[in-house]
Amino acid sequence: MSQAAPHRSPSFEVTRNVRLFYVLGFLRELSPLLVIWVVYLTDYRHLTLAQVGLMEGLFWLIKLGAEIPSGAFADRYGRRLTFVTGLVLEASGVVVFALAAGFGLLMVSYGIWAAGLAFRSGNEEAYLYDALAVGQRQAEFGDRIGVYWALSISAVLIGGLLGGLLADLAGLRWAVLGSLAPYALVAPVVWRMQEPPRGEPAHTRASYLVTLRRALAAVRDDAGLRWMLLLQIALYGAQPAFFLLAQPFMRQHEVPLVLFGVLVAPVHLVWAGTGLISGRLVRRIGLAGTLGAAIGLGTGGLLVLTAVDHVMAFSGLAACMAGAGIAFPAIGSYVNDRTASEVRATVLSIAPLGSSLVLGMAGIGVGALAQRSLQLAFGAMALVVLIAAGGCFLAWMGAESRTARAVGPAVTDAAS
Repeated sequence: MSQAAPHRSPSFEVTRNVRLFYVLGFLRELSPLLVIWVVYLTDYRHLTLAQVGLMEGLFWLIKLGAEIPSGAFADRYGRRLTFVTGLVLEASGVVVFALAAGFGLLMVSYGIWAAGLAFRSGNEEAYLYDALAVGQRQAEFGDRIGVYWALSISAVLIGGLLGGLLADLAGLRWAVLGSLAPYALVAPVVWRMQEPPRGEPAHTRASYLVTLRRALAAVRDDAGLRWMLLLQIALYGAQPAFFLLAQPFMRQHEVPLVLFGVLVAPVHLVWAGTGLISGRLVRRIGLAGTLGAAIGLGTGGLLVLTAVDHVMAFSGLAACMAGAGIAFPAIGSYVNDRTASEVRATVLSIAPLGSSLVLGMAGIGVGALAQRSLQLAFGAMALVVLIAAGGCFLAWMGAESRTARAVGPAVTDAAS
């Protein structure tokens, strides 16, 4: 797809804004909540694992509904305002989550929180790509987004260590309240970030509905882009293994609460490290090889968790997240390169929309299966990821092959 030339602005400092973008990603994820939220709901709020799965399903379904609208919001009203809107919603959701005593209010908190998270997806990648485009540095995107995700994951790791320690010393309630600190830290960073110029003044941009239609048309008309987005959605099917079942797994194997953050630290390090090497891996073995390796790692890790009933099987989660680490920066580069700036955030929101549907359904299904057997839940996820991701990968390869055959004769004719 052809892209409008970036509008050069002497006032926009590419390097400075990319660095602030990195700081945003790090500080926003420096939360103690993620490592203890399931235990908080089951031990402190006395919910069953099935209820937690239901809440997780609602969370992702609400996020699903907000994905495309939030992407179009970013394309129409700007990347920076979208960051601010999302952060306000997220912080509000965490406040309600910390104070809510009943199941109903906890569900409400999840809804607010989910809507806020939707304003991240698509907008993050779009901001970075548009910022780099101002300096004609789009080729750096794969490596730069890998650094951003590595910093974000590292912050999750540090927050997890702090969360386990804080929960052990002060209690689960204080660990949850401590999750508000990152939002206070990140506010001045977003204030200093600049909106990247995108080739046309804001008042001349297409309307909200036109932006939506153009984005959907871009995906409809590009089979390679469409299958790549579907592959990303399928790979998200392995994520509940870590985000939903890691804590019940540790509880089942009698890991002390204070060591929760310690045990998940290697998983986060592997996830961050593979994100950093994703761009290099694509340059060495190609995009197809990288994506094939990601599918193998995700499926293989889940099979380890299915077959081995021992705390050492936790290493299977590291394999799952390694697959995500090498795949998602590579997919982001591919999608950005094939998408015009005026619909970039909207198109980039399509995969998170699909992943929200997958995670919402998986949250409900996996929670119910895990109530019977954690190994059964891991096995079901392995089968789904292998079939869905493998099928999308083969379809994408076919679409790329057809495109190459169509372009080949055209190039030959032009040369003659």
